[in-house]
Amino acid sequence: MIYKYPIKVAAARSGLTTHLIRIWERRYGAVEPSRTPSNRRMYSDDDIQRLQLLREVTATGMSIGQVADLGDEELRAILKSNRAAGGGASVSERPGPVRPRGMSASSHRENCLSAVVNFDATALEEALRSASVDLGQMALFEEVLTPFFEQIGRLWRDGELKVAHEHMASSAVRSFLGAMLARGRMSDTAPGIVVTTPSGHSHEAGALMAAITAVSQGWRVVYLGPDTPTEDVAGAVARSGASAVAMSLVYPPDDPHVAGELSRLREMIGLDTALIVGGRSFPHYMEALRESGAVAIGSLREFADYLDTLRPSGAQA
Repeated sequence: MIYKYPIKVAAARSGLTTHLIRIWERRYGAVEPSRTPSNRRMYSDDDIQRLQLLREVTATGMSIGQVADLGDEELRAILKSNRAAGGGASVSERPGPVRPRGMSASSHRENCLSAVVNFDATALEEALRSASVDLGQMALFEEVLTPFFEQIGRLWRDGELKVAHEHMASSAVRSFLGAMLARGRMSDTAPGIVVTTPSGHSHEAGALMAAITAVSQGWRVVYLGPDTPTEDVAGAVARSGASAVAMSLVYPPDDPHVAGELSRLREMIGLDTALIVGGRSFPHYMEALRESGAVAIGSLREFADYLDTLRPSGAQA
């Protein structure tokens, strides 16, 4: 008898997160689980064993894009070769040339900062593209882009970067993330979520990363961009039939209008629509979040996990 397991069991046994398994499957075809009549993924022992192999191989420094189409025996050969080399600086991708490990997140951040210092938007987009290939989507967001923008802010406050540097970085990253979002495949039958920032809040990168994360989790995203009036957010929820709203609060940390905006939004969308708030500045608005019944989210990984809990039974996964 062939036993099948839901994705949470596959995650626990493989050592991966549920959202990473979905990304590897959807984007790279790493595994092909079966589906229940309600469209839930079900994984066999062979599927889980393959996920374990892929986790071990990517831990050696290779990206999932390099190895997702390899067979299990080829993956085992890579691990054997790496062990024989003592886990050194390179591993064999296939029989043939030796490929170096991918760069660390800190090295990718340094490349991004160098591009900004030199006002080279093309180099910045190439650095982001390289980081995405080496690290994967979630690590790109949490280990490269988030600390990168924090570093840009510190250097600007210290007078080492100009406003023009920050504007160039924001523009290039917005273009890169916008292209990622446009490539996302969203089913008309998937649960809907509206993503934006409150009126007066123009920092968009966090909202874009949240939107891309939601698409990767199988949600149908209505992305409104930044600085959206409360009435327009509520109107988008009503017209799209969305079951959740996600808002990013990056800057400023002391906007006196946020509490009133969230309170009015809650009145307009009702208690049945989830209101999710994250971003660097959200801890400064905790009282407003509590009063509006919003859920505070501290990271994109936490956001992805919370979206799993909101998914209606039988919705497309």
